[in-house]
Amino acid sequence: MIRALLKLDGALAWSRPAWLWAGQLAVIALGVHLAADRIDDLLLGWLTPLDLPWPDPEMPLDVSGYTALFVELASVLTAGWLLARARATPPRGWREVLGRVSITGVVGPLFWIPTALAGTWVVGMATEDLVASVAPGAAQPVAIVLAALVGVRLALTGAWRVTACSPCSKHYYDGLLVAPMLLIVAGIAGRYGLPLWGWLQ
Repeated sequence: MIRALLKLDGALAWSRPAWLWAGQLAVIALGVHLAADRIDDLLLGWLTPLDLPWPDPEMPLDVSGYTALFVELASVLTAGWLLARARATPPRGWREVLGRVSITGVVGPLFWIPTALAGTWVVGMATEDLVASVAPGAAQPVAIVLAALVGVRLALTGAWRVTACSPCSKHYYDGLLVAPMLLIVAGIAGRYGLPLWGWLQ
């Protein structure tokens, strides 16, 4: 099955430019969704103990759920905008790198990398669960190979595009309004969406 995955990856190589952007955005959306689920849980955990005069006992659940949904939609739309604008040629020296410094230019990669890797991990976990029902012994190897392919072909290429191909911003403070939200999502995705923390324990 692993050999079949590699053959399929090779067969799709010729068509990759046509759908690469959609795959890159889909991986980010998975990472954002994972982070939004955690944001929902965290907000509910903070709001429930508060002794506030809620008009409805279920209101903390609604507030946390709708806040997480708003963050998810806004983050995915912002990720799509970051990807769509990343059409510039990569910088050819430090002068061009410094010329592109802005909040968007810094926060974009900081958001993209951990969130895309978290989305890659979601793909791996879902694959392992799916294959385990058919071939338990092959579930983990297949999940690792597929996650590696998704990580290399989609997560890392998207991170490179957003990092190296983003154009110069008109002002260094461009992106200031969405920066806190993106950094929170990235932090939660990196903390709860990657196996690294479990390995370190």
